[in-house]
Amino acid sequence: MKIKILFSAALICWAISASAQTFSSAVDYLNFLNKESLSVSKDMWEYTRAIARTKGAKKIEARRKEVLAQISASRKSVQAKTPYKAQHAIKDAFSAYLKLNYDILNDDYSKIVDMEAVAEQSYDAMEAYMLVQAQVNEKMKQSGDELSKAVKAFAEQNNITLTEDNSRLSQKLERANLAFGYYQPIYLIFFKAYVQEANFLAALNTKDLAGAEQARTAMISAAEEGIAKLQGMSNYDSDASLRMACIDMLNFLINEGKNDLPKLLEFTTTQENFTKMSDAMSKKKKSDITKEENEKYNALVKEYNAGVKTFNELINRTNNERAKNLNAWNNKVSDFLGKHAG
Repeated sequence: MKIKILFSAALICWAISASAQTFSSAVDYLNFLNKESLSVSKDMWEYTRAIARTKGAKKIEARRKEVLAQISASRKSVQAKTPYKAQHAIKDAFSAYLKLNYDILNDDYSKIVDMEAVAEQSYDAMEAYMLVQAQVNEKMKQSGDELSKAVKAFAEQNNITLTEDNSRLSQKLERANLAFGYYQPIYLIFFKAYVQEANFLAALNTKDLAGAEQARTAMISAAEEGIAKLQGMSNYDSDASLRMACIDMLNFLINEGKNDLPKLLEFTTTQENFTKMSDAMSKKKKSDITKEENEKYNALVKEYNAGVKTFNELINRTNNERAKNLNAWNNKVSDFLGKHAG
């Protein structure tokens, strides 16, 4: 499954005006700091957009290193400049903001890359993976808020008029964060049922019939609970497509769990019985095999042979239907994020 990630890369951007020449140095200094911050914000945005369009964060590892280098260069540039009238608070605020961006990409995101590798193995792992993303987003938001406070304090101290610029980039960031905030809980609803289907198939493959049955019932329960939650959710900006796509996917899993998977379990049970009886019969001399045993064995052979064809046809059909429904779900996700987070 394609996993979407978005960092909340805070954008600090102001339009600055000054009415007296004595303020020009302060304005120039703040413009310089703002330029370095804006460069980093743009890089973070482009990077997170690249992540959302790939099937694995490791595939764009080179881009992460490029952004780290850019952030490092911007921070060094800020640290190298002497602050206006020794007002170190604003310099320290920008430096701290840039350092946090660096630490998030270098440390937090490194952790996220590692978590991505195992996120699809269980619902708990996926939930933890998305929780870390949310925590990083909150960390970025808080850092942006702190920087905004420092800029306003510097402007007030130096009689600079600030006009917050609701730029296209800041609008995109806010728009994307809202869309991903809506998408992720719906993805977790889908994943809670989907991972149980994967557990069923894995258990069936190892002939763990008890484990397969447990996963089947858990899948149906998760899908039914998920539909109830989705029906109680509102649409996103009058767009019901993502919510309805998830309901369609869960309905497929319910139908599969109630009608198709029991047949796979039934045949696997027949296969197990056939294997056990074949082994037992092979260890006996022909003269020791009773008429009743022979009749029972022949009936089991007939049942098994008839079941093989049905089993193979069922496996092929469910695989095709699963792929069709997953593709439909993934396409709806891509369409939704492209429309609302693009």
